[in-house]
Amino acid sequence: MTLKEFYTSVGGSYDDVMNRLRMEKLVYKFLFKFPAATDYSDLVNAVNNAEWPDAFRFSHNLKGVGLNLSLDKMAQAASVLCEEIRNGPPSVDVAPMMRDITAEYDHVISQINLLKESVEA
Repeated sequence: MTLKEFYTSVGGSYDDVMNRLRMEKLVYKFLFKFPAATDYSDLVNAVNNAEWPDAFRFSHNLKGVGLNLSLDKMAQAASVLCEEIRNGPPSVDVAPMMRDITAEYDHVISQINLLKESVEA
């Protein structure tokens, strides 16, 4: 899998990330660090425990990383929840939002693993 193919598969923008980071080497570096970050698991725990300030912070972090790495679909999914809880507890059920975040996050992680396998082969 090439980096361009990775970005196509995750609904991201290769051109945007290259404009931002300038070198594929940097993109690989940050993508390969992403699975070790705890923001997603921390978000799940915060939402499950109705800790809304923490959930906001972690959803905002996921959105930010997604935007910085041009992982657009994941960033958009995180953004929906982030905006819903920006000012406190949600006014709607966040379960559908969390399902969307989980689906995008899991897909990004699986594609990063495939990309890493391709690079290491």
